[in-house]
Amino acid sequence: YHLAQSEVRVLQAQITPHFIYNSLDAIVSLIEQGDYPKASEMTYALSDFFRISLSKGQDWIAVEREIKHVQDYLTILQIRYGEMLAFTIDIAPQLLDYQILKMVLQPLVENAVYHGTKFVRRGGKIEITGVDHGAFMVFTVADNGIGMTTTRLKEIKEELAKGVESDFSTGYGLYNVNKRLLLYYGKEAAIQVTSVYRKGTTITIRVPKKREGSQHDV
Repeated sequence: YHLAQSEVRVLQAQITPHFIYNSLDAIVSLIEQGDYPKASEMTYALSDFFRISLSKGQDWIAVEREIKHVQDYLTILQIRYGEMLAFTIDIAPQLLDYQILKMVLQPLVENAVYHGTKFVRRGGKIEITGVDHGAFMVFTVADNGIGMTTTRLKEIKEELAKGVESDFSTGYGLYNVNKRLLLYYGKEAAIQVTSVYRKGTTITIRVPKKREGSQHDV
């Protein structure tokens, strides 16, 4: 179990620093342009983003905090990209107090932007939902991006099927999340990918409900 924990922390450290650099560059640009309200909004969002990322070293955080993390991330990108990026977040209120392994949704949202909406001429749209499913919570991250060919989708599903043996070093946050879910939740967690080329991609994750202080066997 402790090996699993240390491996998860290594995986969490894979969150790429380019986002930090780009955000700081954007804040400097906003200040130079005299757009102080947006520079201020972005600085607060970035600060909050890091506060949640660190979470005082905790691995589990409330769903409400995980969603705020995603919201901060998308707020920063929306200020950077303007009208080229829109997002909606719709989470069942009864899920907000449950615990979730931190940083499982943000890498999926990052995927949706950098492997999806970035490659289409139309405005990008990210939709995040969370529903109550009995003993489980089900979250989806959907985008209207470039999607995947059937060949690419097959390759990704094959890599995901390798579970903890998957190669997260390829830079695809999906494998990182899948590996961490398996290490912490075991077989109770599931991740699914559906995609239509030139239409978009939807990633669904299912995790068991967890109250603060309760543990799962992993």
